[in-house]
Amino acid sequence: MFHKEEYTKFIDAGYMSKDPKQRQEVFSDGDNITGNSLEPGGWSLENDNGAYKPGREWTGKSFFLNTVYESAHLHQMLKKCHEDFPKAPSTTSYLAVVPHMPNST
Repeated sequence: MFHKEEYTKFIDAGYMSKDPKQRQEVFSDGDNITGNSLEPGGWSLENDNGAYKPGREWTGKSFFLNTVYESAHLHQMLKKCHEDFPKAPSTTSYLAVVPHMPNST
């Protein structure tokens, strides 16, 4: 879980927009109150408001990405970023949390 205090440090350092309306949490599990969500209105992997909903573009905002640490999920996330970023490079940014596993196979 990524803690709110750590997330706030990234916002304060300029890695994410300071304007909450310009931030989007992509992999959320709750409602910003009871779950581990960091922003209201986060997209999940599993519901109808999912991160990979057909037609959904990850453009025009600062996106916070903290997906499941499995190769298939990481690959899908990075592929989506690679596809969407060129559509609006001057108004889109991604902050992705990925694991450091030097001995993984």
